[in-house]
Amino acid sequence: MKRLKIFVIFMIFAAMALTFRLAYICIVKKEDYSQKAVGQRVERLKYSGIKGVIYDRNMISITDYNNITVKDGKLFFQGNKTNNLLSHVIGYVSDDGKGSGIIGAFADALSNGEKAVSCLKGPDGKVPDGYLYQRDSRYSGISLTIDYHMQKIAENAMDKYGIKGAAVVADCKTGEILAMASRPNFDKNNIAKYLNGTEGELVNKAISAYNPGSVFKIAVAAAALETSLNEERTYSCSGETEIDGRAFACHKEDGHGTLNVKEAFANSCNSAFYSIGIETGADMICKYARLFGFGKEVLKINGICEDEGVIPSGDYTDAQTANISIGQGDVMVTPLQVADMMCTICNGGIRNQMKIIRGFVDADGKCRPTDPVQTGRVISKSTADKIISMMIEAVKSGTGIEAQIEKYGAGGKTGSAETGWEKDGELMTQGWFAGFFPAEEPKYVCVVVAENGKSGSKSACPVFRQIGEDICNINVR
Repeated sequence: MKRLKIFVIFMIFAAMALTFRLAYICIVKKEDYSQKAVGQRVERLKYSGIKGVIYDRNMISITDYNNITVKDGKLFFQGNKTNNLLSHVIGYVSDDGKGSGIIGAFADALSNGEKAVSCLKGPDGKVPDGYLYQRDSRYSGISLTIDYHMQKIAENAMDKYGIKGAAVVADCKTGEILAMASRPNFDKNNIAKYLNGTEGELVNKAISAYNPGSVFKIAVAAAALETSLNEERTYSCSGETEIDGRAFACHKEDGHGTLNVKEAFANSCNSAFYSIGIETGADMICKYARLFGFGKEVLKINGICEDEGVIPSGDYTDAQTANISIGQGDVMVTPLQVADMMCTICNGGIRNQMKIIRGFVDADGKCRPTDPVQTGRVISKSTADKIISMMIEAVKSGTGIEAQIEKYGAGGKTGSAETGWEKDGELMTQGWFAGFFPAEEPKYVCVVVAENGKSGSKSACPVFRQIGEDICNINVR
């Protein structure tokens, strides 16, 4: 009996000790043991990449960096809300942490420091690749001047006609860029695939320099009209012109016959523009080209790799001036620079600073847009009106007839630029169209370049027309 009492007393004390121990663990040491338990199945990974949101002009979220994924034990953002729309403008972050485009240029504003994220381990004790983590929603970031719907229209048009190159759409009164597309496109979640690509998949071709071909005749006509050109003067084209002992051809082998300036522009007569260019002079042509914004960056944003292009300077022979007059030789321009020139002309000769950044967005989702900045008058309103009339005629009856927009009309200029480069045994020719719509009271400028498109009329005009029709159908009343 005595032994039984001792055993019972021992069991009571043991139970009390166990109870006190459990109470100590559950109450006093609860937090420590909980963290240790979680630590066995959760790993904290550091993420210092993009956290801000990139919006369009109407505060539609283009990117969504709240979703991040694990790859090789590191965190990366996972795509965006619009798949690969606006890829070349937004840019990307490579595996080494370097960025391009808006992401690269505004990394500080979009990153806002480092963040640690708890991720669940797999059976092997590692966080599996592809693991998704949903962060708390954020509103701060950058608002672009891009219009989501117009951007989609531009990219769809380029894909429909299968062209490689670029398209830019801008508001001709403010200089705000509404769409900027480049092709071929790339997948932002698989950048390594394109690092050694041969088609320039990672290059934003809208800000890359090309030979402009006859699109440059717009700048030549402006310089000539601003100096001494009489638009009623006539020129004779037999299909070939001799300059400095060399034969310079017109694109129409049997010639255009006799044309005035407007007809020469509409039909893109090289022979007439050889004469116009030589009479105006290379210095004057290049002076006005620079006033339009050629030969320098348009956006002036560090980190987006915008080409300056080339506007030559120096003493030129008549033969060299003839080449410059049709956008050949040393002249190199970007599609964005051409859009800049078109906006200036459609704005009555006054140039506004083009922009793609609408403003910075705070944590409450509020953005304060910046006002347009005028850089000054480039040409007189009279000259601008004459060039607009010439461009409308070029679409009505000239080389740009394939760019005509039903019901709304359009104006513009084609270009076919010989590059001197070979591809598949043939010389490459870039196809251009730079235009505006509607024809009466223009609202939008659109520039299209088709790499190796052979002819601007056949390759770039249909893309322009598609973009113009789709935008007019949703925006013009």
